[in-house]
Order: sequence, then structure tokens, then C-alpha cells
Amino acid sequence: MKDYPIKWSTLKLPTSLYEEIKKLSKQEGLVPHKFLAKCVTTYKSYEKVFERRLWYAFKLMLVYGDFRSLVRHGLADEKIMRSLDYVLYQIEDRIKVINREEREAILKLAEEYMNTKSNRVLYKLNDKIRDVFFKILAYQ
Repeated sequence: MKDYPIKWSTLKLPTSLYEEIKKLSKQEGLVPHKFLAKCVTTYKSYEKVFERRLWYAFKLMLVYGDFRSLVRHGLADEKIMRSLDYVLYQIEDRIKVINREEREAILKLAEEYMNTKSNRVLYKLNDKIRDVFFKILAYQ
């Protein structure tokens, strides 16, 4: 964005938006065009962060779907538990929307469901996974 000498252009804006940009740029201590550049950069960075969160939400749903399917068909083993644990660990470590205790509580419920196939346990597990999913999407 450092094109020297700077080439200027015009941009038609509604007066109310222009006044808001002037006010906010003054509060930030920046000239309006530098304030807008900062806004664009911030917007782009949030876009990348949101894409990353979507990826982890997708991974969680995939591994949980695999887990549920394998349990239903009696094929669940330690490998799927390790996969679930790994994805939950990534969510805990990389995007920090859950903590270790929450991860361990989910794994305990998953282990219990795998052993009992109880609907009561399944409902609790579904609620926990759903909560993590929405935390991932809503976390800022």
C-alpha cells in the first residue's frame, strides 16, 4: 500500500458515513485515509480468524459424527477416542474456546456413552459438543 508518490482518487460516500469516519479517525489520532486502511486490514484479519474457526468447527463435527456412527455400529475403539481427544485438544490449544476440564468432561461422557450406549449420556454429550461448536463460531 506504499505507492509513492501517493495517487489520490475520490470515493462517493453518504455524508453520515463520511462524518462518522472523520469522527472515529480523529478519536484514533489518524488521518481519515490511514484510519480506513487500518479498518480494511483489521477486517481482513478477522476474516482469516473466522475461516480458521470454521475449520475447527467442521473438524469437531466430523470426528463427532464418526464417533457416533462407530459407537452405534459397535465398532468404536481407542483410535476414535484419540481422534476426538486430539480435535478437542486442538480447539483448546489453538483457538482457546474450551479449557482442559471441559475437554476432559466431554471425553469422560464419550467414554461412558461408548461403554453404555445410554441415551441419557448421549443427550448430555450432544449438549456439550453443541456448546463447544457454538463457542467456536461465536468466540472473538
